[in-house]
Amino acid sequence: MGYYINPSITPISEINFSALKSAGITDIYVLVTNNDYLSVLSQAKTKADAVGIRTNAWVYPGFIYASPVANMGIGVLLDVETYDMPAYIPQIQAMRLATQG
Repeated sequence: MGYYINPSITPISEINFSALKSAGITDIYVLVTNNDYLSVLSQAKTKADAVGIRTNAWVYPGFIYASPVANMGIGVLLDVETYDMPAYIPQIQAMRLATQG
């Protein structure tokens, strides 16, 4: 079961990761931007790893750090609107290639 986190609303430091694990959470999805991904994901991953929860970056179109995030051992979830999906196919393909391996 996943848990979505918007750190601008609920800071990572205020989340009890042990309680999430006890509630059956297996994955967290942390909303990040090009400006804050490194600091936010580093903090979230440290806390999640400590209790055995997988960390994923929740990103929107235009996010350019998918490869570095994948190299951190963090999954990437691209949130796109399906009403205009064909316009995003090239970005989805590029992000997939950047996160393979």
